[in-house]
Amino acid sequence: MSVTGVNVAYRAIKHDVQRCGYRERTVCVRAIGAVLLIAAIRASAAGNILPNSYAWSENAGWVNFAPTAGPGVTVADTNISGFAWAENLGWINFAPTGSGVVNDRSGGLSGYAWGENIGWINFAPAGCHVVIDLAGQFNGLAWGENIGWINFATQAPVTTTWRTDVIFANGFEPPPCFLAAGAYAELAAAVSYSTQ
Repeated sequence: MSVTGVNVAYRAIKHDVQRCGYRERTVCVRAIGAVLLIAAIRASAAGNILPNSYAWSENAGWVNFAPTAGPGVTVADTNISGFAWAENLGWINFAPTGSGVVNDRSGGLSGYAWGENIGWINFAPAGCHVVIDLAGQFNGLAWGENIGWINFATQAPVTTTWRTDVIFANGFEPPPCFLAAGAYAELAAAVSYSTQ
């Protein structure tokens, strides 16, 4: 629920309180409090990425796409917005001014995220890109000039609730990478660390 929706709900409930009698006022005030609390919780919910969703960078460590603090990451039909957290990097912005990560409506990602401490992260480097598969899992590799590859094929994959029912035009999911034979498999197999 947006902030505007909360304001509309508040005005409607305020009007109802004015109609309540003295005895009913306490019940009305409690009901208003409950409605506003639920609206605030929904408005502050962190994105549409499932908990324990991590990508891995050999040079920077784990990147948390569903942090317990902050706005988290949200996948939409045409873009990705919000912030991921990496202990060694700080916040990574998926919708920086003048750029951002784009979703082609089929789960194919391109564009750039920005980290204040690391610079630009390319979600469609030459020969490889990040895709969201039918199960909502991110796959593939992103590239940051200052941190190297960010691998999405981990034991705790980044998973979204965005359009897990996507049907691709050719009946197949887009492949995440076109790296030299075996290179992607080696990178995926190398990530076997525990995120706990």
